[in-house]
Amino acid sequence: MKKIKQVRTVFFGMIPMFFLLVFSCTRPISTYKEEVKIYLLNELDEAPEFKGGYEQFITFLLQEIQKSPKGTFDSIEEKVYVDFVIDENGTVTEVNISTPISIGAERALKSILENSPSWKPGKVNGKPVFSFQTLPIKF
Repeated sequence: MKKIKQVRTVFFGMIPMFFLLVFSCTRPISTYKEEVKIYLLNELDEAPEFKGGYEQFITFLLQEIQKSPKGTFDSIEEKVYVDFVIDENGTVTEVNISTPISIGAERALKSILENSPSWKPGKVNGKPVFSFQTLPIKF
């Protein structure tokens, strides 16, 4: 009889835990993101520009890649394509590396781009907009 009471206590004690687990896993995340149009370069009146120009952007990338731990990018033998969005404030977001590379190299490259100085955003009708970029990088 004592064993049945223990099983019943354990069983009924687990029901609240089950419901807690189910409801906490199925509840939608309450982060709201407004949908925005992301423009391609050919749709922009003014293309986004890195402060100092394209050459300055390449210099920035090279300097940051050289600061990475030794060996981070050594195994890359092909051109790497990196897609990213420059938002209306000139911040690099949504970095995606479409070429398969090591996880360490991917994380380092994403971090470099996400922490880059702000850009002059692309414009449509004189207003800053989100714009899509693809950057090929040869290591």
